[in-house]
Amino acid sequence: MTFEETRVHLGMETQRQWSAQAISRTTPAILGLYSIVTLVANELLAGQAMMMRHSAWYAKDSPTFSDTVALVRRSI
Repeated sequence: MTFEETRVHLGMETQRQWSAQAISRTTPAILGLYSIVTLVANELLAGQAMMMRHSAWYAKDSPTFSDTVALVRRSI
């Protein structure tokens, strides 16, 4: 159920050529990293607005996860 929800809500791809054992190892690690990045970004922002990266080919109304990753990477 958790893996199905991550595909639907987070857009995580299914690893088609991987073994079942590899999928059972990597998916929880990816979810853990997602959680860590989100929690670290929450602490870094502490009520501030997040700076969004802009692109020439589309406009964003709200920050995306890539903006969150960029924020955490800048702080490291």
